[in-house]
Amino acid sequence: AGLEHNPFVRILPLALKDPVMHVAGRMSDDAVTVSLSNVGRVGMPGALAPYIRKFDVFISTGALQICSCSYGNILSIGLTSAFQATDVERRFFRLLTGLGLPVTIATNLEESP
Repeated sequence: AGLEHNPFVRILPLALKDPVMHVAGRMSDDAVTVSLSNVGRVGMPGALAPYIRKFDVFISTGALQICSCSYGNILSIGLTSAFQATDVERRFFRLLTGLGLPVTIATNLEESP
């Protein structure tokens, strides 16, 4: 994002700026381990509240993405990953349970034997 606000990059013609921003984006992607998107507190009209228990949020990603939102007393943390290994996710949720937080895990993966 810093490059987008650079005064020298801003004056470049679009034909030059697009390839520069593409290369910069690829380089910054290599340095990112995980991204976090916090939707925040979700509110709904009171008439709908009896029909809603919680909200979940997920984003398709080429790496590892954590998304969070809350509704009422429930904080939902969604992890999406392009990777087959689930070590990072497992460690993350073990950290939360190790802190004494109640955690419910739902997944679309089948349990390995």
